[in-house]
Amino acid sequence: MTELIFCNWDYRPAVLFGGKAFAVLFPGGPWVPVDEFDVRHTAPVMTEEHWRLTFMREKFGPLDTWRFRPGQDNVPQSRPLPRAKDFDRVAREARAVHSAHAANLKHVANLAHQIATAPLFLLPEIASPPITP
Repeated sequence: MTELIFCNWDYRPAVLFGGKAFAVLFPGGPWVPVDEFDVRHTAPVMTEEHWRLTFMREKFGPLDTWRFRPGQDNVPQSRPLPRAKDFDRVAREARAVHSAHAANLKHVANLAHQIATAPLFLLPEIASPPITP
């Protein structure tokens, strides 16, 4: 059976299977065939769970992929879909990580500036060896 690959193609949900690619081009839109080569070589691959979380948040809808799974039952996921509070928690955590990263970059830039502008008398002197004929 052909594996179903979930992708983020230019911020739109896309799936690859076999030699074909399909994408939803706008929220609420239908699945349409798209250039498989372009999707395969430009779209990052995602897990199904992350793919659903990302695009449900973007209001693309339920994104039924049952038609791309021939011979398989579309078994419900073991966990229910996340609620708005779950998205809020993840967004808060992402903001905290981003803020910490920005603070680290600001600290590094400040240190580099201090080193570059430090007066030379603060730097240790280098003693040269005596020159003998």
